[in-house]
Amino acid sequence: MKRKNSDNVYLLIEKGNSDCEKAIRILENQGINFNSIDVDEQGIRKSMWRDFRTTEVPILLMEDLVISGFSSIEIHFTNGRLSKD
Repeated sequence: MKRKNSDNVYLLIEKGNSDCEKAIRILENQGINFNSIDVDEQGIRKSMWRDFRTTEVPILLMEDLVISGFSSIEIHFTNGRLSKD
């Protein structure tokens, strides 16, 4: 399976969060190469409010697209708005 470049794809996660684990599986199943960032390990949770107006994870960052929350990530992929091509 061809993987997309991960240079501009980031998934903000936290360990032990089932929604984050499901978001990781969706991206892997779509063949999207991404960089996962644990918001607590990297100490960025506080700045998330300023940047994204939420501290909830997962948050998917792709070039000019920010998708907050597992349900929103799932909807974007199941509705075909983001493709693996």
